[in-house]
Amino acid sequence: MTFRPGTRAVMALCLGAALTAGCASFRDHQGYLVDEQLVSAIQPGVDNKDSVAGTLGRPSFVGQFDQTERDWYYISRDTRAAAFTM
Repeated sequence: MTFRPGTRAVMALCLGAALTAGCASFRDHQGYLVDEQLVSAIQPGVDNKDSVAGTLGRPSFVGQFDQTERDWYYISRDTRAAAFTM
């Protein structure tokens, strides 16, 4: 089989790109996106649950243990993974 000049270089480049593409890492975010300006705008003793819900949105979870306070939790998770790790 004969190749035109430069074909082997192109094939080697494509093979190298395909092999390294499988090693790429990726990042993912799930849950609440924190906006520092909005969080800093909330003032303890001034804001109530309705104003916090209006500013930050509804919480991810509401506490179940203390029936009088019912703490609010805004939960998120960042993950990072590689296709192949050793």
